[in-house]
Amino acid sequence: MPITFLDNIPELQLHKVILNPKTKAPLYGEIWFYEQLLKIDKAGLVEDQWYVKWNYMLSTHPNSRKSEGQIDFLIISKYGVLVVEIKGGDINVEGSKWYYGTVEDGNNCQDPFAQVSENMHSLKSLLSDDGVFFYRAVILPHNHSFSATSPNYIGYRHQLFSGLDISNLREQEITQKVYTFLITTAKASRQKILKELYPSKDHLQIQALLFERYPEIKTKKIDQIKRALFPNVMSYGFNPDSLKTIIQNENVEIFEGLRRNKKIMVMGPPGSGKTVLARKFIADQKLMDQKGIYLCATKLLSAYMKHDLIAEHQINQEGLIIRTFPYDVTNRGDANRYDSIDRFIDELKGKTVDFVVVDEAQELMDKGLDVLLQKLQEEFAELRLLMLYDSQQAYMSKFIDLDIFVDCIYDIYNFTHYEFSTVYRSSQTSKINSFCSGLRDCRDADITSLLKKELVPTEELQKRGIVSKLKEILSRANSLEDTSLEFNNVIILVESNLLDDFQLLVREFFSRHIEELTKDNIGETPRGKLRYTSPLKFKGLEKPNVFLFLKKEICSENMTEAYVGATRAMLGLNIYLCNI
Repeated sequence: MPITFLDNIPELQLHKVILNPKTKAPLYGEIWFYEQLLKIDKAGLVEDQWYVKWNYMLSTHPNSRKSEGQIDFLIISKYGVLVVEIKGGDINVEGSKWYYGTVEDGNNCQDPFAQVSENMHSLKSLLSDDGVFFYRAVILPHNHSFSATSPNYIGYRHQLFSGLDISNLREQEITQKVYTFLITTAKASRQKILKELYPSKDHLQIQALLFERYPEIKTKKIDQIKRALFPNVMSYGFNPDSLKTIIQNENVEIFEGLRRNKKIMVMGPPGSGKTVLARKFIADQKLMDQKGIYLCATKLLSAYMKHDLIAEHQINQEGLIIRTFPYDVTNRGDANRYDSIDRFIDELKGKTVDFVVVDEAQELMDKGLDVLLQKLQEEFAELRLLMLYDSQQAYMSKFIDLDIFVDCIYDIYNFTHYEFSTVYRSSQTSKINSFCSGLRDCRDADITSLLKKELVPTEELQKRGIVSKLKEILSRANSLEDTSLEFNNVIILVESNLLDDFQLLVREFFSRHIEELTKDNIGETPRGKLRYTSPLKFKGLEKPNVFLFLKKEICSENMTEAYVGATRAMLGLNIYLCNI
């Protein structure tokens, strides 16, 4: 396969394009290396896919954390990612100081070994993929004196190619020599690391480990790396700064700590930032031109994520599938469930899938999630996985086997497990936190005692009282006195068993001012209207103020919905026990 030159500079134009950005003089060292790569390609020496990029600017990558940094050449191949630093012209070294021209001239230049090392580590941090081998090389094509034998550089000898290596060679022999160096440095770099890791192993044992410990990269993975390092602007839309805002807003340290792991499970209570993390993860992946899937349990959460990421942040939806678990299998029997998963996998065949996010996974663990994960990893070997779940909501739903599923997935698929223990959503309302914790832990007999603590306002209402209360909420939402109660900051959550009666009441008294929250209107700002839905449909979402309508009392039958509804509140929570 030929070398793909991402800059695609014609050979006759090299001296006009590869220039010093300040003096506009040709960079003869970089021109020489580019010409050698063109000759390597023309001679057909490369049998696998190579991508070559000249003048890679780290700061211009949409997901870069560096304000500067320039790599002379970047080569992606089955051997890994090679970072090349070129120093052309007359270069001299005294101790650890480098000079253009003679030492006496005093024209200092940067140490190329330090440069290439720093740039390689910055690139490695940018890609954040431990499955990719990074290595480096320093090329001094016009230098015939430096040989890396001093104590400062003896350890870098395998990275160095200089004029000494090609003295008295013919042009064809020089090209072969350059190609051989690029191949052998990939092996020598692996060997050096392994010798340091396993000092007791002999040469043959080290050789046997070279590509076992750091394997060659398959063609699909090479393409994935190429997209990550050279993202197409169309993959993430036209506003990368918007996606950066998602990444940099809240819990940045936590996110940075998770980026290096390919398979992550995050457990956390409601409000601990799991969906925030999902948004960060997706934004980060899209800035790297990665293609993926977001799966969740509810239609409203799916619709919200579509609106947030695609409409608000202008991500190109061609590279991002956002949907509920395949074909609503949660409402079907086992046979249909697994057939639906198979059909979903069949739809993905032939497509590129680099990552999958499963949000609210506790709702799916006994619905075939383990089977879906298995089939996804069989189809897409280099998949990144992020799974987020809430053990507390699973407990409230009487899903007593959650730990079995978590342990099974953790052990079989080698996930890294993290736990979020802090609730950020209600940090300003400790009473809501205390109420939710009490609700989660109490039994039926303890509910009366919990309500008597008056942690959150609770009222008993008849039909007339419900109408009056809704009028009051509407009046407060229309008022300018309390901006936290604007229509967009309020949600009415109605217990499922009460929903039909509530809808009749709305149609009778509030048809113009109260509407159901649906996947079609979740992205629209409600103007002069309150919205309602059930707590179970609102899972994974939140609002500053929640008005929770429950049927008659809190008991074992509606405990789960009461808990889910209460945990959706960020600032204010009011509970109404309704007898219609």
